Amino acid sequence: MATREEILGKIRSALSRDAVSPPLPSPPAVWPVQGRSADELLDEFEKNLTAVAGEVCRCADRADAARKIAETLKGVSLNAGVKGDETKFRLGLRGGELTEALAGMIMPLLDGVPAVYVTAPDDPEAADPAELESISASLIPAELLLADTGSAAVRSASAFDRLMNYLSPVCLIAAKKSQLREHLPHAWPELSARLAGEGERTGEFLLMTGPSRTADIEKILILGVHGPKKVVVYIIENE
Repeated sequence: MATREEILGKIRSALSRDAVSPPLPSPPAVWPVQGRSADELLDEFEKNLTAVAGEVCRCADRADAARKIAETLKGVSLNAGVKGDETKFRLGLRGGELTEALAGMIMPLLDGVPAVYVTAPDDPEAADPAELESISASLIPAELLLADTGSAAVRSASAFDRLMNYLSPVCLIAAKKSQLREHLPHAWPELSARLAGEGERTGEFLLMTGPSRTADIEKILILGVHGPKKVVVYIIENE
């Protein structure tokens, strides 16, 4: 039986710089990127999102997206009981180049619905859920789209951002076809780079995959208990 010193000597020898060891193999890619086309990713994204009661609306350009979002909002306003000037139809608006551009195009298309946008307060961390509970729908931008799960990666850097994700019964997500990625490992380098600004924490990402789904003890599925009851992703194809 080898003595303690003999065993330790072998360990030291194996760990020494002079020891010759074969290089370790590179770790295998768990989900390799297959390089599929944008059209293939869009088809897969739509299939996977609709499978969990989400909706995808393909739009030719921003004007087409604005028209289709306006049609959705008019339907939501009817369900919200908006009549004339008696009630203002409150729409939550998350900042972003795409959503802000669409917001200006949508309002003239609402055909007399007395709507008003609700935007972030001066201190987004001080957003009050009680003041925002009457929002009927929210329009938010996606950072990226994950085809394999039908998920939208949504930036949530403040309390207001998070309330727009969860609080409104109808969540409308604006995105571009160019934002489609195969899966989370494919998207992770971009998402992780956006999380850090000069070494400081700047918020979180939420992966939204369709409406909120809750099952009770009798296995009855209920939509909208812990988040939006309706989620629609508008994807602009020619941009």
